[in-house]
Amino acid sequence: MKNVTNTCTKAFKSLCSPAQLYFVLSALSFIMILLQNCGDSSSYQIGTIKVKPECHNVVFFIFKALYILGFTYLLNWFCGKQLKTLSWVIVLLPFIAMFLILGATMISIMSSNKEGFKEGKDDDEADDQGEDDDEDNDDDDDNEEDEEEDDDV
Repeated sequence: MKNVTNTCTKAFKSLCSPAQLYFVLSALSFIMILLQNCGDSSSYQIGTIKVKPECHNVVFFIFKALYILGFTYLLNWFCGKQLKTLSWVIVLLPFIAMFLILGATMISIMSSNKEGFKEGKDDDEADDQGEDDDEDNDDDDDNEEDEEEDDDV
């Protein structure tokens, strides 16, 4: 058992930084999803999404483990070919894209003009604005009153 641990540690340390980061994040994700699915082998669940697959959950985890190992190998291969920058871009691109999309969404929501209640305005200010609109109508009311007085005379 000690030999296996030493071999795995040496293999991990031989990976370049982007491959190590990807492997650690993927391994944590793999373990969390594994723990979430170990109770029921007839369904596959990630977060709140749950499906009833036609195959056993082990199939998903075997392919997921192979994918993680293959992608880690690919990232390390890029580093070996002096393409460490490309390796970093591949690892960090999903995170960068997520933050860019999240930031754009927040800016869009914050800058959109919303109708209805405007935060920070008092009722008096809203009434004052409404009175400005009614002043035009007040002139019409004054004219009607003048016409009624003329009829009385």
